Amino acid sequence: MKLLTAVSLGLSALFAAAAPSSQQDHAINNYPTDKPPTIENKQWVPIASYIKNNCPFSIWVRQANCENPGETAYMEVKSNEGYWPPWRAWNNRCSQAVKIGRSAASIHNVYQVEYSMDYDDSVWYDLSSLDGDPFHDVARFIEVDPSPKWCKRMYCGPGHGPQDCDWPHKPETRCAPAADVKFYLC
Repeated sequence: MKLLTAVSLGLSALFAAAAPSSQQDHAINNYPTDKPPTIENKQWVPIASYIKNNCPFSIWVRQANCENPGETAYMEVKSNEGYWPPWRAWNNRCSQAVKIGRSAASIHNVYQVEYSMDYDDSVWYDLSSLDGDPFHDVARFIEVDPSPKWCKRMYCGPGHGPQDCDWPHKPETRCAPAADVKFYLC
């Protein structure tokens, strides 16, 4: 009987110690957060895109993604200027598309820089002429920056068409860790 009482008291003490001391402690320890669980409890940082216009003419840029309805307004990026579109990619596989045209009226003939950040802190990215090829005559270059040496840089020279450089003819590229995606035109 003494053994049973001792075991019972020991288990009671164990359960009492494991119980939260307040309702606030319980909420902190038992409800999900916006960050995925990891062993290191890593703080996720979103990645961005950057568009650099090295051409002797203005280009027009807008952005679309899976989380926000619609698209941003067109922004003019003048010759030798750069632009950081406003929406960032988190590690949730929500794809981003930066659509680039030769004029604000060219909404159906745009070249796309596409990217997404995955749950494992990798980034996938590609160039796409699926909705148009208005820059067939100039150089296009995309990279992840700062780039680990194994992140592939993609260059398309003037005159190189979709079959040479772009999705769906060429697969997207994936690497880790994720970093900003930068696109250079001309």
